[in-house]
Amino acid sequence: MHCGEMSARTSTTPPPGPLHNRTKMADSFEHFTGKVIVHALFTAEDTHADELAKALKSVQEYALSDKEPGCLTYRVNRSGSQFLIFEEYANAGAIKEHRTTPPYVALGELVKSKPVVVPGSRKVSFYEEL
Repeated sequence: MHCGEMSARTSTTPPPGPLHNRTKMADSFEHFTGKVIVHALFTAEDTHADELAKALKSVQEYALSDKEPGCLTYRVNRSGSQFLIFEEYANAGAIKEHRTTPPYVALGELVKSKPVVVPGSRKVSFYEEL
């Protein structure tokens, strides 16, 4: 996919979830009617970065399996304690389904149980493919 194939409409309002702030969900991706691209960037606490990487790989493996057909791409990238997640979904409903999967729920439990992500480091953007 090329940058020119994505809509200029974006939202930096994070979706509710373990790696996102839980505010203004209605202003996020739900108004999109086509494919949705999610770009999440955050920093892990150094002492928990490997644990977080393992949990994210579990989410990725599930998302790319036949169990989650609405997830078209789920890429987990890391540089030290910084993480970049690039996701592509068939539609907004597929993101909602993704949030109910066992690995995603487990990731949420991990993040709630200890200081895994550096506060204030999360930035999530949404794009609709043209």
